[in-house]
Amino acid sequence: MKKVRLFISSLIAATILAMGLLVAAPATASVPFPDCRNMAGTTTAQDGVPGPVFYKHMQCFARYGGVNGAYAYTGALDGIPGPNTWKGVQSRLALFGMYSGAIDGIPGVGTYSGLQKYAAKYGSPRYVGPIDGIPGPNTYRSLAGTWNYDFSGS
Repeated sequence: MKKVRLFISSLIAATILAMGLLVAAPATASVPFPDCRNMAGTTTAQDGVPGPVFYKHMQCFARYGGVNGAYAYTGALDGIPGPNTWKGVQSRLALFGMYSGAIDGIPGVGTYSGLQKYAAKYGSPRYVGPIDGIPGPNTYRSLAGTWNYDFSGS
C-alpha cells in the first residue's frame, strides 16, 4: 500500500510540474560543476556583509543559468561579479519567476528584488524583510546561508 501511495504522489507531482502549475525547487543535493563543490563557506551568513567568497557562491548560482542553461555564467570563480555573472543571476531568477526585466547584466532594483524573493523562498534562514530591491545584511545573510549549504556543505 505504501508503494502505491508513493507512486501516486510522485505521479501527481510530476503532472503538476509538467502542467507548469508549480516550479520545482532548486536542486541542492547535487552540484554539477566540480569547482562549485566543497567551496569555502562565507562569513556573510553571520555578518551580512558580502565579500569575495559570497560572490564566488553567487557565480556558482549563476552557472546554472535560465531555461536550458541560457546565459549561464561560464567565467572564472574569482569573486568579482561582472556583467556575465549578473546575466547568469538574472536568467536564473527569471527561470524561477522572480525576475522579469532584461537579461542585460546590469544589477538594479529588479535584480535585487529577485534576489530578495529567492531569499524569501529558499534562503536559510528565510528572508522576511521587504521586497524593495534594496539589499541589506538580512538579504545577504539569507542568500549566504543557502549558498553555503549548496556549495560548501555547511
